[in-house]
Amino acid sequence: MYISGFASSFIMKPISKLIGKCMTYFVGLLLIMAFSYWVLLDDQMGDQIYGASVLLGVGSATILVMSLSMTADLIGDQTVGVNEVDSTFID
Repeated sequence: MYISGFASSFIMKPISKLIGKCMTYFVGLLLIMAFSYWVLLDDQMGDQIYGASVLLGVGSATILVMSLSMTADLIGDQTVGVNEVDSTFID
């Protein structure tokens, strides 16, 4: 799960430039939903749990990275008053 999430984080930037951030987020959501349905419907997982964990890792990493990217876009250049707020707590 961790290795697949780490590996997928390298290909997210080209994919998000190709299809957009919202669609990349949606693809991550679809991967997690595929994982959950696979685990729900399969009675005898066995070694298939490794494939399911790859889906979970890639989907989770995709959603995490894209949500952080969307948050950074929302903040943008609106960080003017941050130093003023910090200085009031110090005084």
